[in-house]
Parts: sequence; C-alpha cells; structure tokens
Amino acid sequence: MEENNNIDKNSLKFLNGKTTDWNELTKDCVCFANAQVGEIFIGSEVKATLTPGNQKIEDWNLLDIIQKNITTRTVNIGVAFPSLRTQQTIVRQLDALRSETQKLEAVYQKKIVDLEELKKSILQKAFAGELMSRVENGLQLKI
Repeated sequence: MEENNNIDKNSLKFLNGKTTDWNELTKDCVCFANAQVGEIFIGSEVKATLTPGNQKIEDWNLLDIIQKNITTRTVNIGVAFPSLRTQQTIVRQLDALRSETQKLEAVYQKKIVDLEELKKSILQKAFAGELMSRVENGLQLKI
C-alpha cells in the first residue's frame, strides 16, 4: 500500500511525546474530508508495506487523544475508528499475511541460492569443455 491522493501513512512515532504535529495531521484530515475520500494509517512507516511486527500500542487512550486533538482544531470533522473487534481482525489478517510473506521470501531466497549454484556448475563445465560433444551432424549441448 503506497501513499497517494487517498492514502496517508504516519509512523506511530509521529504520535509519541510532545513533538506531535497535530496541525499537520488535522490538515490531512480536512483535505480528505473535503475530497470525501481518504484514509490515514497511523502505525505504518511511510515506505513500508506492513507495520513493524514488534510494534505495540502501549497507550490505548491514543484513539481518544487523536479524536480530541483533531476535533478541537476543526469544524464538522469527525474521526472514525474501527471497533476493537474489527481492529483485532485486521491485526490477525495482517499477521497471517506477514507469516505467508516470510515463508515465500524464504522459498525465493533458497531458489536464488540454488540458481547461483547451478550457474557456477554450468560455468565450470563450460570452461572445462564438458558442455559440448560431437555428434554426427554437429554439436550437442550437454547439461
């Protein structure tokens, strides 16, 4: 999921401490509200496709803090959050995707290693002159 006109991603670090730029977050909310479309994902690093696996929200008041800070800076803009049950379902789905992605990555890494070994083997045979053999009407490639 890439950032675009309808998606904005902010790190969870963005909301930590007194350095939170609430005006910037509010501006994004107003832009999306005016366009009548858009989602802001908090907890996802800008260049990452998934949230960090070890990331935990320690302060469950964070949702209330976000709503309070956005609504006090705007008029007629509400901030909607999925229910806790929906959030937990999303987390389970993302965890399953992360697990599947890691399995696929391991398979592809193994294939890359195997292809490198095959390449070395073919080059070794080529330099040793073992890839070609003479047949009646020309050359035959042996692999």
